[in-house]
Amino acid sequence: MRAEAEAAEVAAAEAEAEAAAVEAAVAAVAAAKAPEPAEADAPPAAVPLDELIAATDGFAEARKVGEGGFGRVYHADALPSLPRVASGFAVKTALVGVGAQGLAELQSEVRTLSAACHPSLLPLLGVCLAPARACLVYPLCRGGSLEDRLYRSPAALQRLRMLGFETAPPPLSSAARLRVLRDAASALHYLHTRSPMILHRDVSAGNILLDERGNGYLADVGLARAAEATAGGQVSHLSTQRIFGKPGYMDPIILNDGQASQLTDGFALGITLLVALTGRGAL
Repeated sequence: MRAEAEAAEVAAAEAEAEAAAVEAAVAAVAAAKAPEPAEADAPPAAVPLDELIAATDGFAEARKVGEGGFGRVYHADALPSLPRVASGFAVKTALVGVGAQGLAELQSEVRTLSAACHPSLLPLLGVCLAPARACLVYPLCRGGSLEDRLYRSPAALQRLRMLGFETAPPPLSSAARLRVLRDAASALHYLHTRSPMILHRDVSAGNILLDERGNGYLADVGLARAAEATAGGQVSHLSTQRIFGKPGYMDPIILNDGQASQLTDGFALGITLLVALTGRGAL
């Protein structure tokens, strides 16, 4: 009994410490000066598939810098259809053909995201809507993902080496973590205050990227959707028959009711805060 009581006290102390850390982080994020929304940029350019194949050496394994829900990510130094970017380009390509329905959804997605522009939202620079291999082009974030910088597993360090790190980068300080979280929260707030509201639906530490200077960018908005309007005309939620998001980050509302909203995005951001501040996994 005594051992059980001591274990309960330790667990309670740990929970209290975690709650205090989250409260302090939220206060710091709220107090930090977030970047102002930028003016709308030009819409993403159409990039021919042949150009992407050439720039990635035929989607060579040596060019691969990551893999996610949409497919694989490859590094391209330059693309003739796009203005040069110092860090290079990240070319996200679907693993298989998207089909007619998938292509229509991707076209709708591009229209939605073309209207979104924020300093901490990774911009969509180019698209290739070839049914055989749809691709999305973004600037390459050479600082890696927040998840890889936190966990520093062998696979994470390998991905960082692919981005140019000759040696493992130092662990992120608390201040650096808060800065990145602030940037991502600012971008998510921007999406939620668009008209119509845009829901991200896949917020996680793996979808927050860092540049060389440690700035954070909310990325992988390929799952984002414009929310639906209620009968009263207010935009509030999105009903879906397909489940999106990563285990541990998904609000039970999505699993039980199939409805995504700014609250479910907020739930995922809250889990991301906990992950970043404690160094623990989402599960």
